[in-house]
Amino acid sequence: MDIVSGMYKFQKDRGIKDQCVTNTQYLYDSIKNSYNLASYGSAYTLGDNINVKARACLVLTLNQETMELRTITHLVLGIDGTDKILDPSYDIASLKPKHYYFDLNTYMQANKEITLPPDFKRKIIEKFMAFLDLAERMNAGELLVCDKAFYNAQADFLESMNKIPHTP
Repeated sequence: MDIVSGMYKFQKDRGIKDQCVTNTQYLYDSIKNSYNLASYGSAYTLGDNINVKARACLVLTLNQETMELRTITHLVLGIDGTDKILDPSYDIASLKPKHYYFDLNTYMQANKEITLPPDFKRKIIEKFMAFLDLAERMNAGELLVCDKAFYNAQADFLESMNKIPHTP
């Protein structure tokens, strides 16, 4: 089982939600510490010298039961030189349908037929700007763990599953 699938299993089995910063930090740390995801049977062929960056995004999803649109401010990893992302958060990755937007203009243009109240637009912009700051800080090497106990528990699970060393 690859590391992302292992993260999904851990999060799904425990009902983990709203931990995208900590999830992204863990996956970022694992990759930056030279763990090649392909060596764990990953579906992602990343090679030995991959470079990833934390990326803020807006995720637009449709609740199929209520037919309500939902916008989620989120953090993922982008693989440099490609348009591929690694979303380490099961609660978002498992949503269907969903679309990731990496800048506000694209999000607003794609959803221009939807009338968004000014307060809602302001909140989206403020939250997205805060997540852009988080991504920049993570990429600069700052450790951003919102829940240390969760980070360590997920790390312990993945290490026992994959026999990889834990280096936060």
